[in-house]
Amino acid sequence: MSNNLKVYSSLKDIDLKFIGEGKSDLENSNKQNNILEYKIIVIGDSLTGKTSFCNRFVLDEFDLEIKPSKETNCYIKTITLFDKEIKVFLLDLETNPLPIEGYEEQIYKNVNGIIVIYDITNNDSLEKSEKILNQAKKYCKLDDNNNIPIILVGNKNDLKFLRNINFADAQQKANQLNCELKEINCNKDIENVHDVMKHIISKIYYNNLNEEEKEKIKNKAKQFYENNNN
Repeated sequence: MSNNLKVYSSLKDIDLKFIGEGKSDLENSNKQNNILEYKIIVIGDSLTGKTSFCNRFVLDEFDLEIKPSKETNCYIKTITLFDKEIKVFLLDLETNPLPIEGYEEQIYKNVNGIIVIYDITNNDSLEKSEKILNQAKKYCKLDDNNNIPIILVGNKNDLKFLRNINFADAQQKANQLNCELKEINCNKDIENVHDVMKHIISKIYYNNLNEEEKEKIKNKAKQFYENNNN
């Protein structure tokens, strides 16, 4: 997974209309150039590391002195995956993902994936994740029939002696929320942040394929497995 572009912008400094349904010349140009556009929202309790996660993925930076975000920020990064150019819009939402006046449609419409971050040293952050996710799903107008990938991400797993949430308990919560579970740390391990993003982008890509294209991928995967296990 390689990046072609790195951009960071506060929500108030960017026109998010082009994340919607063909509302600008920019998006139409992207479609003509076969550039895929995926919108992913990052939610979770305060101080769980949502902004650090976004900074690590987009800017490859980590700041120990970073302060909790008081506004929604939009991060943009263009990557190449599956020989496709994919423009990722990563929205770092505040603790309570309430609709922001004037930006409701731009933020919550056509969301392709959701990342819910909790802090493995803070039990409350895992408990609150369910309510925060349900709020976000409501504003995104998602129901049980919406097949978009959701990943529950435990951050700060480098703080082993401060861990209060074991993986088994977090897995139980992920099962309740019908989502996958991964653990990361934004401080020391760059690759695991990128792995989470690569995983959710891959699932979004797969979900948007037609049945024939999905079958081709399954056959390739089966052939790869057979070739490497004989």
